[in-house]
Amino acid sequence: MSSSHENKTPLPANLAGSLWMIAAMAAFALEDAFVKQAALQLPVSEILVLFGIGGALAFWALAVFNGERVFRREALSPVMQVRFGFELVGRLFYILALALTPLSATTVILQATPIFVVFGAALFFGEKVGWR
Repeated sequence: MSSSHENKTPLPANLAGSLWMIAAMAAFALEDAFVKQAALQLPVSEILVLFGIGGALAFWALAVFNGERVFRREALSPVMQVRFGFELVGRLFYILALALTPLSATTVILQATPIFVVFGAALFFGEKVGWR
């Protein structure tokens, strides 16, 4: 027997965000364990390739599941090629940090990155930055 008033209220935004952050940090700790274990046997370049293939497969599966095209012509533009270069260098140093430093230090780097990106946008591109 069901009641006429079902209580299906969504989680408050702060609680939902907190739960997603906890899940993300748990996944991050798991990734750290995998990278540290892999770094005992493989060079960082191979770890990057293996994790890259895994990420590409996950991205491809998600795109197909959502009915999106996997490749777009815009991805070959000069701006995207520059971004790709920066992403590649950033990922290389990030994997090095995961492999060679404690999880706490790598977490600080990960969480400080958005602050430095905003700082760079304000300093180099004149973006207005406020508390929002």
